Amino acid sequence: MPPSRFQTPRFQWIVLLFLLLVVSGVNFWRAVHIDPVEIDVPLRIMTAISWLESPHWPGTEFWLPLHRMLLGVWLGILPETPTFDTVAKGLLFGQACYVLLVLFASLLAYRLEKTWWWITPLGLLLGPLYWEQSLIPLAELPATVFLVCSLWLIHKATEPQKNARWLLFATILILCAEMLRYELWAVVPFIVLAMPKSRWKFYFLILLAVFPLMWMFGHWTVHHDPLYGIHKAATWQQAKGFEAINGFQEGASRTAFWLNTVGFGAGLPVVLLGIIGLFSWKTSRWKTWTAGLAVFLLAVNLFGLLSGTSLPRSRYFLPGLTLLVVFAPLGLGILQNRLSNLSRRLQLLVLAVIVVSMLVSPMAFFASSHRYVPENRPSYSDTLANSIDTLDSNLPVSIVSAQNAFQYLLALKLEGNPLDRIAILATFPDRSQLKTLLQEKPAGFLITTAPLSSQEQSLLPNLKRMSFPDDNNLFLFRYGIP
Repeated sequence: MPPSRFQTPRFQWIVLLFLLLVVSGVNFWRAVHIDPVEIDVPLRIMTAISWLESPHWPGTEFWLPLHRMLLGVWLGILPETPTFDTVAKGLLFGQACYVLLVLFASLLAYRLEKTWWWITPLGLLLGPLYWEQSLIPLAELPATVFLVCSLWLIHKATEPQKNARWLLFATILILCAEMLRYELWAVVPFIVLAMPKSRWKFYFLILLAVFPLMWMFGHWTVHHDPLYGIHKAATWQQAKGFEAINGFQEGASRTAFWLNTVGFGAGLPVVLLGIIGLFSWKTSRWKTWTAGLAVFLLAVNLFGLLSGTSLPRSRYFLPGLTLLVVFAPLGLGILQNRLSNLSRRLQLLVLAVIVVSMLVSPMAFFASSHRYVPENRPSYSDTLANSIDTLDSNLPVSIVSAQNAFQYLLALKLEGNPLDRIAILATFPDRSQLKTLLQEKPAGFLITTAPLSSQEQSLLPNLKRMSFPDDNNLFLFRYGIP
């Protein structure tokens, strides 16, 4: 019996493209109306802008080089308007990478399983991790795109008429991924072993070793430490108070975060199907080493959490979890063969469990800690940027706010105000800190997100309350001026 129109690959691809168009439209609206609250987002946008103003090869810096280049070029190409500002342009960089990820992961899944391939884009479109990360313009999304596209090209090269050009393009893409995330340096053995037999494999391995060796040599010559970037990241995380586990409760909490992100990140049914699909690893060289790579990357995430070398950020799970999702169609094929003998009632029960668990996955995912919920615009940073422009430009401004991303968002939105004029304080300073502040800034403005107590007011000389016309939740004070 011929398949219905709804079962044809052409119709399924049309539906996928339509859904991508809808998601892109929603994300465009979100980019214009929300502010990120994760500190790395505005900080990386600032780094990209700095690189765009003075393009160079950052061979000895802490961060890997390619992300700032890609994001800088993106920011330079897109036009800017009062509504469509630098932050919105940066967020849409994440959306562009997300669209490419869905497309290439779908192409790879289609090569693996012609019938159930659509399970992969379903997990990427409905999975709460991908919805959370679809507007995050950081390095993990483009790195995952390069990784998935490279594996797709390697799989194309396994056809009877092998083409070394596909392997060369795949090698170049992995080289790009190496320039985005340090942990992807470790994927090189898996990638080379997943390639079909070719007299060029040794040369591809040499090519993939070029960038890590060059980067480590640059760090060794300048910082006398070939692994300076990795060690710097560990030091920075320890400075934020994230170290190796101390006690059973903390270890259980971090393990629960790992289980929550992996289990619900792409929807529980899709993840379980991906795990089942991994059991097809023996059927080809490509599946053997790609399945091993998925397990390896997720194990690295768990080790990083337990050892304190990786912060609890769900975006770090993108490469490993995406490979797991790519195996989901194979898992559904295996499951179909096992369930074909079940009664109609049991089949409907299995379908109901799948639907319910897919709907519950977002609630379970976001119930975990360490999830970032963007703020609606106009935010504090919008209001402050507009208000600071009206203040006396000769006086410094001190802001009391616990928002991590606050300083960098504010810097992006200030027009003509040097960042050294602005001081961000997580809490109201105590007496000794206030004495130092007044020595450095005997007169200026103080902005808080809560009213000052009478004791706090008594510490500031000649304090005068001013008003914010646009926001009643912000408090502006002038001090030190008779």
